[in-house]
Amino acid sequence: MKKELIKGLYYYNKITKPYFYFNTQKLECQQNPIQTCPEMNERAIEIPLIKQLMAYYETHEILEVGNVLKRFGFKEHKVIDLNEKAEGVENIDIMKFKPKQKFSLIISISTLEHIETGNTLKHLKENCLSDNGLIAFTIPVGFNLELEKQILFDKSIKKWFFVRRNKLNRWYQVFQSDINRIKYNYPFANANAIIFGVTQKQ
Repeated sequence: MKKELIKGLYYYNKITKPYFYFNTQKLECQQNPIQTCPEMNERAIEIPLIKQLMAYYETHEILEVGNVLKRFGFKEHKVIDLNEKAEGVENIDIMKFKPKQKFSLIISISTLEHIETGNTLKHLKENCLSDNGLIAFTIPVGFNLELEKQILFDKSIKKWFFVRRNKLNRWYQVFQSDINRIKYNYPFANANAIIFGVTQKQ
């Protein structure tokens, strides 16, 4: 089975667009508007992973925690970010956010590790997520070890996926045991592996 996962390589050349395999599905990597080489940044895989879920929801049903997607052309859904000043972004402490209208999909890309107070996932599930709603998030491995341990032992999280860089700085899907010794910002800048989690409100 491990050989099957290793097939999930991140491919890049000058002729075809870069892509990677996730659960046997071929996904096109997200081009970074700042960097010319997308494999240098975890956004190359985080955006496609979240984007495929967003396709099943109307924009008014989606809440993003942390302003990431607007930089990549996604502008219609609701975005909460405590500190970042940008058009269409509400500067609210997510732990105090309790909307009357709940959301069917809550997404967060490499943001939860920066929130220092409380159990963010628990708060979102209890106060912001509609019945049978979905929360999908990514966190970089090695950045916040306490949060990492907390969520990996959270039995309410239904599915875990793990993606890391190889020695050629290309991304591929792996098992949890393959990320145990991964460090943040080494040997490559920023995340060298990410955790992709999905949980649902029953």
